[in-house]
Amino acid sequence: MLNGKDSFWLQLEVCREFQRSRCTRSDGECKFAHPPGNVEVQSNGRVTACYDSIKVSASCSPTSKRPGRRR
Repeated sequence: MLNGKDSFWLQLEVCREFQRSRCTRSDGECKFAHPPGNVEVQSNGRVTACYDSIKVSASCSPTSKRPGRRR
């Protein structure tokens, strides 16, 4: 795709055990997505993440130490 938006990299595989309400891992421990109930799971077992939510969660950690930043 030269001029189109490719959202494939935003797709996350949903935990099959989570879908069955049987996953014993937390969101942080499980390597698969645990989407909230209001998020639609696609027929291929994936969800498409919002780019802004990834950007915010990756850069807004209050404990992160960025180079050149004073605390």
